[in-house]
Amino acid sequence: MAESVIKKIHDAATIDSSTIAVLIGRGSSDPDVTKDLGALAELVQVKTELADVRTCYLTVASPSFSDTLESVRKTERNVIFIPYLLFTGLLMKGIEREISRTENEHIILGNYLGYDPLVEEAFLDRVNETLFVKGESHAANHD
Repeated sequence: MAESVIKKIHDAATIDSSTIAVLIGRGSSDPDVTKDLGALAELVQVKTELADVRTCYLTVASPSFSDTLESVRKTERNVIFIPYLLFTGLLMKGIEREISRTENEHIILGNYLGYDPLVEEAFLDRVNETLFVKGESHAANHD
């Protein structure tokens, strides 16, 4: 997934060591959701020359997308927002509307994840990993 996010960042703009990336998650009351997106942001940070990789959320979790956008509203550095979403729809339209209101050319909205061979590969790896673990536990129960 990190490779897919990095690709979206590079597709959105030219990056350098002053560029900030912000991953926008849907949000959840489940702390594992924010932990997972945070871990992904750390991995993206390690694999790139970005100044910072942050996370924010559209609902429930914090920091909120609105608060994060407000905090970078007057920046002179490129800030690339990457929606960590598989599908478009009302959420994406809301993100687009909020970012366009900033009227700051340094705030850039990248593409959402959507279909991407790298996302498909990560999804299939997770499915196979789950099947393998279930297969092992099922076999262990019959020993």
